[in-house]
Amino acid sequence: MLKIYKIPVGMLQANCYIAADEKTKKAVIIDPGDEADKIIDVVESNGLLPKAVVLTHGHFDHVGALGEIKNHFKIDVLDTKDAGEIKVGETILKIIKTPGHTEDGICIVGEESGVIFTGDTLFKGTIGRTDFPESNGAEMKKSLQKLMEFPDDFKVYPGHGDESTIGEERKKIINFLAFLA
Repeated sequence: MLKIYKIPVGMLQANCYIAADEKTKKAVIIDPGDEADKIIDVVESNGLLPKAVVLTHGHFDHVGALGEIKNHFKIDVLDTKDAGEIKVGETILKIIKTPGHTEDGICIVGEESGVIFTGDTLFKGTIGRTDFPESNGAEMKKSLQKLMEFPDDFKVYPGHGDESTIGEERKKIINFLAFLA
């Protein structure tokens, strides 16, 4: 089973997550945006064994502590360009491409655990911005439709703010889909 630690970091309070297999304590660190010391403290105080870092996208508020985290734990950033899977102990996390907010956006899905780390693609009550130069409204629309294919009870862990579920967001997302090119 997957245990999730949420650590809001930095000026923009980006959510860094540590997804750990409860049995083996093996973990991945998702979006270490800032305050490496806070992230390191959560890992070490819980006896976790980080194996890699995964980035949902490359914005500064999601990658700011990357160098410190990589050096401290001597771990690599997983290349998620081609999508695929991450094995965290006995748990499999799938990478799905979700461009829109950025060209390189991904979400990380734990199907067995019923969780999705959505980065800045989907938040509680809203979606990621598509008015940046590297954003694309049409791609965001496709990415959101892809996320809406998951079951209602899947828990959404966004890049900022509080958690939600696919079911809750499905009720709200229809309003955004109409406005995306």
